[in-house]
Amino acid sequence: MNKQVIDGLKKKRAQLAGDIKQLKADKKAIEAALKVFGVNRPDLLPETFRERGARLFEHGELMALVGKAQRDGLTSPTDITKQVMQAKGVDASDRHLFKRYYDSVKDCRKRLKGRVTVNEALTESSP
Repeated sequence: MNKQVIDGLKKKRAQLAGDIKQLKADKKAIEAALKVFGVNRPDLLPETFRERGARLFEHGELMALVGKAQRDGLTSPTDITKQVMQAKGVDASDRHLFKRYYDSVKDCRKRLKGRVTVNEALTESSP
């Protein structure tokens, strides 16, 4: 059994080595193309790129859902996240997905905190 595991790991390592070699060649070709288009030192460009995941909400949707949850009396980010996920029809037991929603809710609440409500605006402008 150990021999099968070791052989499998060796095969995977060789495959990854080939993939890395191809990726390095691709990177050099892209850097050459960047030079053609006027980028003087493409080797100094950042080496990391984080691809964004799929959008969880349409424009303004999260703000509306969080506002509704707060009007319903929910105050904790966890409870608000659960209500938002329920409204979207998403399973709140998926920990990875819950974390994405939770982080979005926290960011949204920070943005909402800085806004002036209609009632506050009317109260401030009244004599």
